[in-house]
Amino acid sequence: MYGSSYNTLSPASGTSKDHFYGEYKTPISYTFEMRRAEVGERFALPPDEIIPNSEEVFAGIIAMIEKTRELGYF
Repeated sequence: MYGSSYNTLSPASGTSKDHFYGEYKTPISYTFEMRRAEVGERFALPPDEIIPNSEEVFAGIIAMIEKTRELGYF
């Protein structure tokens, strides 16, 4: 899924994306969506899913860093 987090997830202001755009004029940023325990429960995971969820997000961040290096951005 792509688009602004406001349009694709939920309305929010004062986020780190706002800071980066205001401070560095960076128009592109990313939002990592975490697992959900059940439909309607946001960010409420059973304890046994916290580490696997974190490992998934970490793998995504590492892949993004590797790609930016490959493209010569970093």
